[in-house]
Amino acid sequence: MAGDTVDSSNGSENGNGNGNGTISSWAQWQRLVLSEMKQNKADNAANSKDIKDLQIAMAVMAVKIAVIAFISSALAVALIEWLVKRVQ
Repeated sequence: MAGDTVDSSNGSENGNGNGNGTISSWAQWQRLVLSEMKQNKADNAANSKDIKDLQIAMAVMAVKIAVIAFISSALAVALIEWLVKRVQ
C-alpha cells in the first residue's frame, strides 16, 4: 500500500495497510502482492480498450477530414474553371 514501509528482514509491513498495520507472514505478503498485480492487470485491460477506442475515433476523424478535403478541392477547382470560362 502507498505510504507503508516493509521490513525486509521478516517480511512484515508497517503502516496503515489493512487496519491493524502489519502483515505478519510471507503468505499474507504474497497474497497482497498478487491482489495488487491482478488489479493492475484489470486496469491495463481497461486502458488497452480505451486506447483502441481512441485509435478508432482518430481513424474515423482522419477519413472524414480526407473526404472533406477532397470535396472542397473539387469544388475549388470547379469554381476556378467556371470563373476562367466566364472571364474569357
